[in-house]
Amino acid sequence: MPREIPVNKKHDFNAALNGYRGFCALLVFVFHLGSAGVVSLPSGTLLKDAAANLWISLAYGVEMFFMISGFVILGSLLRHATLKGFLQDRFIRIYSAWMPALAAVTMVCIALNMKMFTDASFLEGLGIFAGNLFLLPPLLPLPLVHQGSWSLSYEWVFYISAVIGAWLLRRKPSQTWTVGAWAICSGLFICFYPRSMFFLTGVIVFGCRPWFTRHERWLKFPLLSLLVFLAAWHLTGADKAELSDTVFDWLKNGRWLAALTAFVASLHMFASITLNASRQFEFLGSRTFQFVGTISYSFYLWHALVMSATKRLTNVYVVPHYGVVIGFLFFLVSSMAIGLLVSWVSWALFEVRFAKLVRKTFFSSPNVRRPGALPVPGEPASSPASAGNRMRCLWIARYIPYPLDAGAKVYSARLAQSLAESGVLVRFIGFGDVHAVPEAAAGVEWLEVPGKKRGKVFTVCGALPIAAAIDSTKAYRSLLGAQLRERWDAVVLDGYGTGWALERCLAYQEESRTHRPVLVHVSHNHEELLWRAMASETRGPALKRLALRSNANRVRTLERRIVRNVDLLTTITDEDRRSLGADLHEERTLSLTPGYIGWVASERRITAETPRRVIIMGSFQWIVKQENLAHFVEIADPVFKEHGIELDIIGDVPQELLSLLQARCRATCFHGFVTDVAPFFARARIGVVPESIGGGFKLKFLDYIFGRMPVATVSQAAAGLPEELQRTMLSNSSLEGLVGEIVSYMDRLDDLNRMQERAFALGKERFIWCARGERLRQAIADVQQQSACMQARRDAAQPAKAPDVELAVS
Repeated sequence: MPREIPVNKKHDFNAALNGYRGFCALLVFVFHLGSAGVVSLPSGTLLKDAAANLWISLAYGVEMFFMISGFVILGSLLRHATLKGFLQDRFIRIYSAWMPALAAVTMVCIALNMKMFTDASFLEGLGIFAGNLFLLPPLLPLPLVHQGSWSLSYEWVFYISAVIGAWLLRRKPSQTWTVGAWAICSGLFICFYPRSMFFLTGVIVFGCRPWFTRHERWLKFPLLSLLVFLAAWHLTGADKAELSDTVFDWLKNGRWLAALTAFVASLHMFASITLNASRQFEFLGSRTFQFVGTISYSFYLWHALVMSATKRLTNVYVVPHYGVVIGFLFFLVSSMAIGLLVSWVSWALFEVRFAKLVRKTFFSSPNVRRPGALPVPGEPASSPASAGNRMRCLWIARYIPYPLDAGAKVYSARLAQSLAESGVLVRFIGFGDVHAVPEAAAGVEWLEVPGKKRGKVFTVCGALPIAAAIDSTKAYRSLLGAQLRERWDAVVLDGYGTGWALERCLAYQEESRTHRPVLVHVSHNHEELLWRAMASETRGPALKRLALRSNANRVRTLERRIVRNVDLLTTITDEDRRSLGADLHEERTLSLTPGYIGWVASERRITAETPRRVIIMGSFQWIVKQENLAHFVEIADPVFKEHGIELDIIGDVPQELLSLLQARCRATCFHGFVTDVAPFFARARIGVVPESIGGGFKLKFLDYIFGRMPVATVSQAAAGLPEELQRTMLSNSSLEGLVGEIVSYMDRLDDLNRMQERAFALGKERFIWCARGERLRQAIADVQQQSACMQARRDAAQPAKAPDVELAVS
């Protein structure tokens, strides 16, 4: 199977986009290798001239950086409660590394008496420095001290334009003429400064991700579109940062056609990279490009200064004695080595440590809690006015869901982020470490609960099930109380384990009669049915079975109380919605099947060379998962051994169970937790979901489907899938029958390939996360409107109260 650029599931990190940053920085670096003059560019023949033009066009790596900004800035705007907070973050991001880089370049220019400071008085030099510090050139006629700073000027224009647009669109009601005027001004800037055009590439790809995902088959051959982009943009002659050639000039002389070609090619290339739609850019996931991508901003700022020094050494000490070829190699190696070292130091010292210090010292705000910031119980609650007219949602969970090492965590994290991307301010609280939250998830405010959970021994005699009882700590109750002093439009109870907070949330609703928040229960299973099945089917000591039955009864009581009292119930499957929400009005229930965002395999063919292996992937820390795994392995291992089939188990298995299974198994290998499943998928023919106990939607189905792995499952595990998708899988009502199906299909390669291809095509159409958050936001808004209408009718039905009249008695 072709290996794709993975999304690191442990940190929810788009490796392709980060590697693309490094790729853009290296293109600019290679351009400067040619423009430095150490070696002459090839010329004289058509082929040599084409090579020279291609080398020159690598300068457009800067425009490719703009595509990234257009893509990420919209998400950054969504994650900030205020536009002020967004601008503060952008200021720190840009200036943390820009100020020291500008200071270093300025000192070198003064020391070498370079032309912009030649014969300049102290005040004139100070003015030049200040103008460059505030990134005024080339928008104003001031000399550039740092030759790359023009791109930062363009960046700030884009940031300000984005903020103005967001402010206009958030106004209630928004005025069409003001939005139109903003769009015209932004368009005019692009017309006068055409190199800024490619911010739009990122904006369009970000805004149209579902469309590009549905049409991913069109996103092949991004390297070809890269070459088309470089060649077409070079034909426009757009190599000036200052005001020179404009789009209006291109309309007159026909160069608009080259510009349009370059823009369309940029859309194709960038969409393909961000969606991992082709193998051609899989090198972006390598350690080299990931490292350069991480330090790419500092590398962009510092590499030219380093190259100016190594160029002098090359021309003075190397070329005269060893020739041009050795001189160029020395220039290349020394510039790269020193540039990477200096850039890494700049990144670690300025972009990370200095930026963190600045945020902590000058820009800390209780209104926007970034990862790591915790509210102090007893302090006044932050003002909800900071969120403007945005819907505000408090999300009560059992844990901070990162790292994403379990299906329930994936679902909670993705749904919360999707809701935030729909425009809702989401504050997510739970046990865990907020430092594990990746930058890509910064659209949500993450608050960790201080301290640890309670021990299970203290939950035996209580009325709450174990999951709820161990979370109900004094620290969590105090933190929740502090949060509920703010005004919220919705409060989410994520999973039955948060039921300990139900009474406090109901009291909060009563206290907020003028603005009654919507209470939402995000369920992951119909827990009553799950625990009942587990209690009846679990084998082992009588005391263990008794404990499970006792906990199952407490789960049933708590889950029913939650469902009875919430305003909105969401389930992962339609089956759970019909059973768990059977007593609720249809408008109070909502089925939100998971979406998928992660590693996606490109086209794959299972052949005779593919090993006869079966794979099971998951997290096996929960007792239900352990029972399912042990039962399947017990049945399948001897049968697989007999038929020459091997079974790979991927995921953490508790040591006690692992030792027990390893002692019995002859055809099964245990690999523990892995960060990259692609190699295991490449050498397997079938993926198995053997969970005969437990309802809900199994997220591992999506891992298999998008990894182009044929799926075998017990019938009850697939209940939450669309029927059309179920028909693409091997399915049987018993584990014994399922093992027989796997053996019979192991060498039916054409059938296996048809199964995985059809499942992949259906999965791409149905499992898109962004739609889930919008549906949840709309459902909350609908409940709010219904509540407001009911309250208005109650108020209208009450008789008017007669005014009190004082009677004068003589």
